[in-house]
Amino acid sequence: MNRVIELKLMDKIRFLTDYIPEAELTVTLQACDVIVLNYQSARFEGSACLTRALAAGRPVVTTNSPALDISAPVTLRTTEQFDLPRVIFRALTNPFLCRNLLDEVTEYAGNMNWENFARKHLATYEQVITHEQACTTDLLKYYGTHPDEIYTEELQRERVRWLASKASGRILEIGPANGYIVQFVGGHEAVDIYRERLDVARALRPSVKFSYGNIVTGLPHADKSFDMVMSPEIFEHVEWEQAVVALKECMRVGKRVLITIPNADKPNYNPDLVHNPEHRWLVTRQLVDRMLKAAGAIDYELDSSHEDDFYLIDINSTATKPNIRVTPRAEALPHFEVTPGPKLTIAIDAEMLIDDALLTTETGRYFLEMLNNLREVRPEWTIQLVSTRTDKLKARLNAAGAANEYQVTSWAELTRSGAQALYIPNPLSEAAADSMRVAKEAGLIVTCTMNDLAPLAFPQYYLTHDPLLRERYITSLNALKEYCDVSMCTTQATLQEMQIRLGTKLKNLRVLHGGATLSKNIASTEYVNLELSEQLDPTTPYFLHAGELGPVKNLRAILLAVDEIRKTTEPRVKLVLACNLNAKATEQLLSAVQRDGLDPNLLVIAPQIEDADLTKLYLDAVALLNPSLLEGLSLSLVNAIELGTPIIAAKQLAQEETCGDAAIYVDPLNVTELVNAARQLLLEPSARMKLINASRGEATRFNWKRSAEKLAVYVTELVVKQKQTTSSKRSKVLA
Repeated sequence: MNRVIELKLMDKIRFLTDYIPEAELTVTLQACDVIVLNYQSARFEGSACLTRALAAGRPVVTTNSPALDISAPVTLRTTEQFDLPRVIFRALTNPFLCRNLLDEVTEYAGNMNWENFARKHLATYEQVITHEQACTTDLLKYYGTHPDEIYTEELQRERVRWLASKASGRILEIGPANGYIVQFVGGHEAVDIYRERLDVARALRPSVKFSYGNIVTGLPHADKSFDMVMSPEIFEHVEWEQAVVALKECMRVGKRVLITIPNADKPNYNPDLVHNPEHRWLVTRQLVDRMLKAAGAIDYELDSSHEDDFYLIDINSTATKPNIRVTPRAEALPHFEVTPGPKLTIAIDAEMLIDDALLTTETGRYFLEMLNNLREVRPEWTIQLVSTRTDKLKARLNAAGAANEYQVTSWAELTRSGAQALYIPNPLSEAAADSMRVAKEAGLIVTCTMNDLAPLAFPQYYLTHDPLLRERYITSLNALKEYCDVSMCTTQATLQEMQIRLGTKLKNLRVLHGGATLSKNIASTEYVNLELSEQLDPTTPYFLHAGELGPVKNLRAILLAVDEIRKTTEPRVKLVLACNLNAKATEQLLSAVQRDGLDPNLLVIAPQIEDADLTKLYLDAVALLNPSLLEGLSLSLVNAIELGTPIIAAKQLAQEETCGDAAIYVDPLNVTELVNAARQLLLEPSARMKLINASRGEATRFNWKRSAEKLAVYVTELVVKQKQTTSSKRSKVLA
């Protein structure tokens, strides 16, 4: 009121503050030239005012408030280009536009009447009364982490409205989460690979058909059985090669395909959106174009959302002639090439290459595979191996026939070597903290690989008895937080650990899984190692435990479980340890077994053996036992998946992430659970076969070449973004 008086508009504005009877309100609204609902609420509650305004049959102007947001285009909405006065002016001066709005209102009213609402409510009540419980999931707990309120966010709202504006005919959604979008756009069916999410969606949206389906392996629908297939925020959750397969499947099932996908080309993008831990590739325009071409899309429009957070793609999958349109907004984005990208010089901490003991560890094997594959995927890059012992490193490269593949540089020369980035495969090594600091001070981008935070999670096993080790570990973690631009975590679980335990921001984290180090084609038909051939009779069943034998590996639980099976089920069964134990460690372990009153004959300790014998151990084992208390990426698990070895693992995030459906999961502290799972795989061939079959699907997720490509892409992105930032700062200074 004060503002009205200040502007001297008292004779222009009428305030209706008293109660208005129903009939008078209707006549008043119908007498208006335009009805304006200037809501500012950011919540998604419904609005009876909007329904009343539409029923008056006059043009309605609204804001972008979620409270006024419905899927049908029945109102004129304010935008950044058209503020409230401009939109009201359009409604007053454009009768053709208003006529179209009223036609849309008429159609909308035909579908959204009380009779239809009553039918939907009645159908829901009948389903609750006559059917079994629709959802076994704790709805309150699940919905608390997946609420509809996330769709009130501006960036989410825009993509949802874009989908709704394109929606027509019979609609299928891929990956519906809790089902909000498919219901909002008036869709008919949705498929998802997460059964828990389907469970929730069925309970929340009974009018939509939800079913299990895997877009990569194939949908249970006929060709062109839907007018439209929607895939919002899905393709980035599978590997790029799988995204191509998924898009082909969407185009097979639907006559049109709508895709929304995060946009990494946007300057200063939202890292929570682009580098979500579940995302498997960096979505740039270059890779989107390649995906569309590889899938055979020839008729499509590629746009970006108003704030450039998403690419929006509308594909006509029935087209026979090319018709590719890229909107000016999408074309104007400063997209950059990441594959192969610019020629870079990257320095790599190579101290592990001259330490035979470290090379036999999982960290060492991971580094070797990553280094060899990085050379393969980026042959044009200059890769500098940095060491304090350059002579020894050169000799090692000469012996391996790789002297011409890499440059060798000392740490003292690093700042003058021309490198743009430094990659440290083991940031917890003794000299890593100083190396990161020197590189950062020299202006290099610093990246590293983090496998796990076991010493931080279990300090009683690692840090309490050695003050020097504890001090070095803490120093390394502090340097990691201060100097490292991006940490490549070997599992999503490790990424979450770094967020929680170290407070690392998501923009400084990536997931880089790696691959297997063994394959079936190297397996020996008979054990080459004499000790193994003498101790393992071909008819003797055995369980296998492989990898590094640390305190969190829970070996005592494994020994107790196998001992129990020998006593109650199969006296011949053995446990084979393939952990590269030396003579002293072997002697100490056997003494501990006897001290616990266990039969030492249950144990076969494999000496340091070649990969051919190790592969045979995997292939012939009843199962791999791995009830570890904590893991990062366990190469022994990945090898078991690659070779089809059944797995018993712990209910622990990284192990569940790695194994997927290819393992039986047990409480690592419950020996009885471990015994029961091992006994099942020993006695039931069908249970073993189920895991063997599942491993074929899980194995496709682990690939060294793909992982090296991701490392190259992430480093390229950092270098390019740094150049863009530097250039921007320089421009501001000059201005």
